[in-house]
Amino acid sequence: MSNRIQIFAAGFLIAVLWMDLKFDFLLLPHIRAGEPATPETLDAIAAYYKRVIAAERAGGMLIASVMVAGIIACAWQVLRYETVPKSIRAALAILYLPPVLLAMFRIVPLAQRFGRQTDPLETQRAMAAEILYSHLYCFVSMTLCLGLLLWTAKSGKTAKPVRSP
Repeated sequence: MSNRIQIFAAGFLIAVLWMDLKFDFLLLPHIRAGEPATPETLDAIAAYYKRVIAAERAGGMLIASVMVAGIIACAWQVLRYETVPKSIRAALAILYLPPVLLAMFRIVPLAQRFGRQTDPLETQRAMAAEILYSHLYCFVSMTLCLGLLLWTAKSGKTAKPVRSP
């Protein structure tokens, strides 16, 4: 059961990251050209984060709930219910937990601040770039996590469950 929850959580979070990255990618032409992002580009990205983070509380609560459910499923699998070999459980924890914690404790607060656009332009550029790079890291990590979860489920890489006495 915890494997299914982790598959759902990773897939859902990949979809959320994809939506965020669609706006974050507006920075790429500026980064590739080695020039600072224009105020218009920053405004477009900030408007997205302002709407997503501030205005859509229900969506934010859903995302947070999925993150927490994934953390609980990961912890359950690692600590109590050995459904896969230890090496795979460790890899899943390494791939799932850091991006979720990064999102909860760094990306979301940074996106809230960026969405308000109260900082100087240079600070906004730095925040937008940090959000982009953090989202790319999270996307890659979650995609690898989902791939490993699906491979584990498909190949039957399971060990006998350990029940507490």
